[in-house]
Order: sequence, then C-alpha cells, then structure tokens
Amino acid sequence: MSSSFIRSLLLGGELRINEPTLHAAYFDRWFCDKVNSCNGPAKQVFPQRGLPVILNNCPLDAVIWQDGVIAEYETQRKTDLVSFNFSGCLMAGYEYNDGRRAAHIHAGGGESHDCKKAWCEYVPSLDRSRMGRFVLFRPDGDRRERLIAKLRSDRVQFDDVSVMGVITATFECYSVGLVLQTCDNMQLWQVAFIEQHLAPTTFESYAEMLRIEPSLWEQFYWNRMPVRELRLDRWRPWKMNLFGL
Repeated sequence: MSSSFIRSLLLGGELRINEPTLHAAYFDRWFCDKVNSCNGPAKQVFPQRGLPVILNNCPLDAVIWQDGVIAEYETQRKTDLVSFNFSGCLMAGYEYNDGRRAAHIHAGGGESHDCKKAWCEYVPSLDRSRMGRFVLFRPDGDRRERLIAKLRSDRVQFDDVSVMGVITATFECYSVGLVLQTCDNMQLWQVAFIEQHLAPTTFESYAEMLRIEPSLWEQFYWNRMPVRELRLDRWRPWKMNLFGL
C-alpha cells in the first residue's frame, strides 16, 4: 500500500480535517468564492470544481460534488484524489497532458440530472494521445444506508454518515465509510469501513462499458470489479459498534 493517507485511516481510525471541513467544502460561501461559480448547466462538465486540502496531515486534492453535473478538478501535484458524499455517484481519475484529473460524476435523480450518458460523450472527446492511466469506479454508497441502519439498530449516537472516494497517486481506488460522532464536546469522523476496488487502470478496459446503456453499468461493476475489504488495526473504546456490515 503506497498511500500514506489510506495508512493513516487504517492505523488511526479517524479522519482529521484541517482545511476545509467536509461541510464547508459543500455548503459554505467561502468555497464558492474559490471557484468561478457554484452554478453550472445541467449534465455538463464543470471544470476546476475542487481545491487542495489537508486531511490527516496529508496533502490531497479534492473534487467537490455538485448536483446534476460532472464536477472535475485538475492538479499538477502527485497527490491522492478524494471526493465525498457518495450515494451512487461515480468517481474517475486519469492522467491528461502533464497533470491528473479527478471527476465526481452525478448519477441518479432522473434523466434531467443523471450524468452517465454525458460522461460517455465527454470521455471519447478527449485526445487519447494525451491520456495516461485511467480509472472509473463507484464508491460504495449503498453501504452508507446499511451503516445508518446498523447504527440506529445498535442505538449508537451519531451526527452524520458519509462515504468518501479515494484514488491514490498510484491509481488505487478506495471507498471509506465515515461516521461523525461527538465525544466530550468534540466532533470526530470515525472510519467505519475501508474497501479497495480492484479497478483496471487503462482506458481500454472501460471502452466496453462506455458503449453500453448506462443502466447496465451495475452488472459491469459487480462482474468485473472485485472489492477487497481492509480491516482497521485498532479502535478507541468509544468507536465500537461500527462492524458487522
């Protein structure tokens, strides 16, 4: 495992956020001031919707989800790429020219918002001679609902649940389940699960999927992309009851 960020989640069991916080990245006005606009045409590519962040003292680059569009962010840094709030959306990462791009592709919400077809049209329009490694996966947003149900069943107090997608600098893909809990008047994002998606890293591996009807993508993912479960090495006592999913 080459990612110091994933190692920090495994060993520490929590997500420490320096700047920005998860909520600020999505809802606060200051983030909107960092990009050209918070509004874009539906089902279109919204470039540079992201920014450098520091999580667990690791420098990363984050692409920020926006409803009904393909949010994309380009960086020249060799960092891990992250995005949040996955409940069925897709995440992509690829090398282009001398940089790397991350995309959060909105999925669901009806034909007026679902961007899978728009992504199928966008990717082939890129200059393949400028493209290097390429990954596309769906962070396990379905598991978020199971996690919420289990927390409620076990009567565990929590404030929020989020699924984070991670594409490392070496193009490994991960889903990270996060539970926001309050202890001694302090809020911490606890790591509930980490899954590695064994995704291929060449554009040609996805060519078949990009040609078929997006409604069949689920079959493609479950048949072609196995998931490896990672276990945390230690937990603080007040982090219990997050297993068994």
